[in-house]
Amino acid sequence: RRLTKLAFIGKIGSEFAGILTAAKTNVQVELFVRMLDWATPDPDGTSVDLDDPRVVDALTTLEAAGFIAAGRAQEIRA
Repeated sequence: RRLTKLAFIGKIGSEFAGILTAAKTNVQVELFVRMLDWATPDPDGTSVDLDDPRVVDALTTLEAAGFIAAGRAQEIRA
């Protein structure tokens, strides 16, 4: 259940543009974007663990704040 950064962003889809816009004024959203930037790829090229509590919390926060649609946090992690 690990993805490359690009694959993870692909699962978020077009909502990522709104996330980037929100990151300019919302510290929690900026933290999520920076967390993706800072993630170091493992030897297999993956760097996002869908079961990592930080990823789960970030997606839940984005959903609760309306940056991704209701139900998308679970859909992205599926």
